[in-house]
Amino acid sequence: MDRKTKEYIAVCPDHCDAGFIAHATVEQEWKVDAFGEMLYCRADDLGTDLDASRRWICAKCGKGAQDLECVGIPVEQNSLNGKLMVPLEVLNVDYVFWNDLHSSDVVSCPIDHTASVPCANIQGAKLFLAVAGQMSESQDDVTFLAELGTDMILYLRGPRVECEGQIGL
Repeated sequence: MDRKTKEYIAVCPDHCDAGFIAHATVEQEWKVDAFGEMLYCRADDLGTDLDASRRWICAKCGKGAQDLECVGIPVEQNSLNGKLMVPLEVLNVDYVFWNDLHSSDVVSCPIDHTASVPCANIQGAKLFLAVAGQMSESQDDVTFLAELGTDMILYLRGPRVECEGQIGL
């Protein structure tokens, strides 16, 4: 079963990871008395402009949000539980994005292009963005995660976990 989805996310161009300020309006229906004094609220309705993320501003630096089209890949391996957001133009970007299941924040993860295989660190795990044939799976340190497009393969290597009584070499 393929669980990858194409999604749009908003990111700060400076990668502040601070969330955004968006404008919302609240409309309420009140029951009032003859003097216009509110007796109680009958209904609430929330209207927003959240679809217009171009008008969102970063809560930290104040810059306008940038829309990115990404492939969202659920990750449930080792200590990672969340969604990896990989921009569709992965060969032309310097970041992938991580959304942990326990947080609503999306965190920018810089891609290290100086390594022999481009990679990004996500909560202690290393994600390799390899072209097909550039890496191969080995015993238990590199796990095939998902395929993106025609020539990009993602590998995830988790942090080493020592077992009780294990002897280090």
